[in-house]
Amino acid sequence: FLKKISTRSIWKLIFLTAVILTFSYNAFSYDIFNYIFDAKIITHYQQNPYLHKALDFPQDPMLNFMQWTHRTYPYGPGWLFLTVPLAFIGSNIFIITFFLFKFLITGFYLGTAYLIQKIIKEIRPEDGVAGLVFFALNPLVVIESLVSAHNDMPMIFFAMLGIYLAIKKKWFISFLTIGFSYLIKQVTIVIIFPLSLFLLSSIYPKIKLSTESFIKLCVFFLLLGFSYVLAKMEIQPWYFLWVLPFLALLKPSKIIYFLNGGITLGLLLRYAPFLYRGDWNGNVLLIKTYVTFVTPLIFLFIFLLFTYLKKTKKNT
Repeated sequence: FLKKISTRSIWKLIFLTAVILTFSYNAFSYDIFNYIFDAKIITHYQQNPYLHKALDFPQDPMLNFMQWTHRTYPYGPGWLFLTVPLAFIGSNIFIITFFLFKFLITGFYLGTAYLIQKIIKEIRPEDGVAGLVFFALNPLVVIESLVSAHNDMPMIFFAMLGIYLAIKKKWFISFLTIGFSYLIKQVTIVIIFPLSLFLLSSIYPKIKLSTESFIKLCVFFLLLGFSYVLAKMEIQPWYFLWVLPFLALLKPSKIIYFLNGGITLGLLLRYAPFLYRGDWNGNVLLIKTYVTFVTPLIFLFIFLLFTYLKKTKKNT
């Protein structure tokens, strides 16, 4: 079906989605307000966000609608490198700064989609549209990047750029790019391991590692990192952005589509109790956990059932 749709049509839909949702309110997350304030601590208060938190400036009107005002800056300096200029341009005018941050995330969303298409064209040109749709039109990606404007998207963009540069054998810039991704958020540092092995395979012929295998290794290590984080803290829907873009690089398969659909729906359903009740109190945590894990299992059961019925039909 996707092969019948032109890439141009898909990109029109992606751009339309991006334009509309860039101007949406971040209804499901207040993180963008913290991003703005972290940069504001530097540009307006001339202080260090690693040492000072929002509560240290109680007179600031932004505290009236912020959450997590008790924490200091938790990310790498790479994110400040990207956002401090925007806070400076915004001149402490909230609405201007807010949309500058939204535009930034939208730009990285579009850039990541473009890189995914470029990488797939390098290894499997016939699957370019499928991978593009898998990522750019996934409801979870759309909501967490364009609506909620999480800074996971810039991290993923630079990681994806590093992979593309590695495929083009531009090793030095590739490692630098992965390093900058790490300086935004630390998750993608695990890509250094498959990247190093991929470099060695280009130097020593006895080490055989195809581009496809390199990408699979990247997915594997990111899944390990994802699992490690989940074991230590509560799952958040946008955490799946650490893995999903790289799944788009894999050869399309029904099991990946089914599991991705189940995980995506399960993570999005975590917002349902909040939309229904208006808060996160009571048994909401139990409901969130239930829908997160049960929904993918239902999708997996449906996939296995269809597979079984298909085999049974062939045998008869």
